[in-house]
Amino acid sequence: MGSLVHGAHLFLTLPAAAPNAALARLLAGEGDLPPVSFGDLPAGAPRLAATASLALSPAGLAKLGLPGPDSAHGLASFPLAFMAGMASRAAILHDPADWDGAGLAAYDAADACLILAADTPRRLAAAIAAVAAIAAISEQVITSPSGNGPDPGSLETDHFGFRDGISQPVIRHTADWRRRPATDHMAPGEILLGHPGNQGYTAPPLRLESGHDPHGLLPAAAEPKRPYPDFTPDDPPAFRDFGRNGSFLVVRRLAQNVEGFAQGTAAAAADLNGRCPHLAHSIGQTIDGQWVAARIVGRWPDGTPLIDRAGPTGTAGPRNDFSFAAEDPQGLACPLGSHIRRANPRDGLDLHDPESQATINRHRLVRRGRPYVDGAERGLMFTAICADIERQFEFIQQRWLFSPSFHGLPAEVDPLLGNGNFTIPTMAGPVRLTGLAQWVTLKGGGYFFLPGRAALRWLSQPR
Repeated sequence: MGSLVHGAHLFLTLPAAAPNAALARLLAGEGDLPPVSFGDLPAGAPRLAATASLALSPAGLAKLGLPGPDSAHGLASFPLAFMAGMASRAAILHDPADWDGAGLAAYDAADACLILAADTPRRLAAAIAAVAAIAAISEQVITSPSGNGPDPGSLETDHFGFRDGISQPVIRHTADWRRRPATDHMAPGEILLGHPGNQGYTAPPLRLESGHDPHGLLPAAAEPKRPYPDFTPDDPPAFRDFGRNGSFLVVRRLAQNVEGFAQGTAAAAADLNGRCPHLAHSIGQTIDGQWVAARIVGRWPDGTPLIDRAGPTGTAGPRNDFSFAAEDPQGLACPLGSHIRRANPRDGLDLHDPESQATINRHRLVRRGRPYVDGAERGLMFTAICADIERQFEFIQQRWLFSPSFHGLPAEVDPLLGNGNFTIPTMAGPVRLTGLAQWVTLKGGGYFFLPGRAALRWLSQPR
């Protein structure tokens, strides 16, 4: 959806009467609303003018007829993190403990999240109006290019002026997968349910008793191969796999303090020059706000990794096929605690483990940030899809981004998303920035389930 730069995240409440019929209207598209889209376009196909993606909360799935958590199937087979909701996972996610007190929006209190993308603001507005005629919109966030990058019409740059969305895993055997670095190749099961993951393991299915699927819309549930007996009672009911080809959607609204970031990085550079007056000469670099900002992110604004270029100008580009272990084990180019190093440590966490990269890939996810402006607030609508919320999104958030001992650093968290101190290794010795402010603030979020085609067909049937 990168070419469809005007978008909206709509959080919907389905009507209490005939919610399945309302869902069917959303899926099919009605009037100016585009139908829900799937997958890559065939080669040579014309670009779409608008797209829609639909994900559902536990409340939405229950309203549409999926049996509740008190049964032995249906919602009872969904993961705990999804059923609990993002607000209840505050301690794990390093969020404010009291979401209500902090004024954060629990988007998964809505029934559904509908993500629209269109080529023009007029087409987007018409699609939103069509949605409002079908379901109640509890909240909406309009997204568009930030205007801070070299291409004002592109979504590739965030409000801080840095190119975003460079490092992404790609499912093997999908379009152009061989053109991507081998370290980015992922088995389908790391992103989609019902398929083997990188280690050949298929997670247990999201089961639904076959009696709830009289028309056979869902595939049969196939249990993973196991070396132990089957302890289910005699003649158990046959089950369908509700989750096959589905995924979990994570949504986070992240406000960015653009002026504070520029002022804070400039002040940190001035403080560093005052405390270490010979540092710039020793390392042969100009220490200014842009230098500090690049160390915090791990790349220059154009996306060039610090491993490739020491200064802000040059001819390198947004390369992603690099190795921390082989090219920068001590963090002298890209600091050990920088944002890109925490979000994707690659092979750099254990320099002596040949399986380090494979271990890291167990926690990767597909994510994207779309810039938004809401009054005076600027930020990113962060979205990610993964097969396991706990193993992928929550692990990254807890154990890497906000771990105070990541890479052995002394009581530091991600310098871009958090606040506090930040250590920068240099050839002249490590230097430490202290008292950094928090420039990215959570405003809301939620967990949703992104159903596959078969599950959407089942959900849209009248009950």
